[in-house]
Amino acid sequence: MNLAGAGLLTAYVAFILIPLTPLWAYARRFALKLGHGKDGISTHALLFSVPAFLNLACNQVNAILLVDVGEAMVSIRARHPLRAGCWLSLLAHKAQLLLPMLFLLLMAELRTVVLGAIGGLASHLLLFSMLAGFSGMLRWIELIFLYVSGLATNYPESIMNWRGFGILSQLLLKAKVAFSLQWAGMAATVIAALILAWHLRRQRSQSRIWLLLAGTLAHDNATAWHAHIHMALPLFLLLLLLVGRGERWQRLTLAWIFLPCAVFAMLGLVKGALIAHLAAGRIFLIFHLILLATAWITSPQHPFSLHEVEIENVRG
Repeated sequence: MNLAGAGLLTAYVAFILIPLTPLWAYARRFALKLGHGKDGISTHALLFSVPAFLNLACNQVNAILLVDVGEAMVSIRARHPLRAGCWLSLLAHKAQLLLPMLFLLLMAELRTVVLGAIGGLASHLLLFSMLAGFSGMLRWIELIFLYVSGLATNYPESIMNWRGFGILSQLLLKAKVAFSLQWAGMAATVIAALILAWHLRRQRSQSRIWLLLAGTLAHDNATAWHAHIHMALPLFLLLLLLVGRGERWQRLTLAWIFLPCAVFAMLGLVKGALIAHLAAGRIFLIFHLILLATAWITSPQHPFSLHEVEIENVRG
């Protein structure tokens, strides 16, 4: 397609829509693979997802996260926990998501999944060392620690986590008060995720893994030092399944998809992209906390509308 003479607006729309098609196609494939019911949320809702839009608009690679998490869930449904772990190991390019996830999965006694992830991660590191050498691996590890120690981040006020909250709160509060609230919020979120994983270890239905993964990703995005809005994309797949749990999840899923979309579009047109990002970051932090709480509150109650499969082989 020749976009050279089509104008900037047409070229930009094409730049968004062309890669969006395979992204939607994978979400559709995922829904069909896991028996997504007619009464659920259509995969067309992905077209209104702010994380999906920002992945494409900002030329991010987090669509890979969508496929990694999606294929892990497909593998779990097919009773292949080791393969599921291998898929999750591909989250290594976002180590701030993978490492807490492995710990929480281990707490929930999903040892076979964790074993697969460790094996996959070891193979990735071996391949990486062959390509980049030992010095390249050291630089990668150094980069991870540089983020934590204050490496410059593009517009950190808009990040959808407690760090972004702390930075933005300094506009209204003293720095010590703002950062105290930030670290208190992070600590409370970590404790909530630990309680969720410990609680779900006692449940035998496969659907508990959807709750655990949703709660884990919500926790990771809220507490990771570096977590822009586009990193929330994999939650779309989990919400496609959790929407069948009842009215709580239906309302949460619809709000997660359409409320940020409406706010982002309105503020983007009226106030500009920077203000729209600020508002969306705070909205997604709130949604992450609500999602984590909802996963814990609803876990022991009514059964999922999804087909239940026992997973003794996953408990390993």
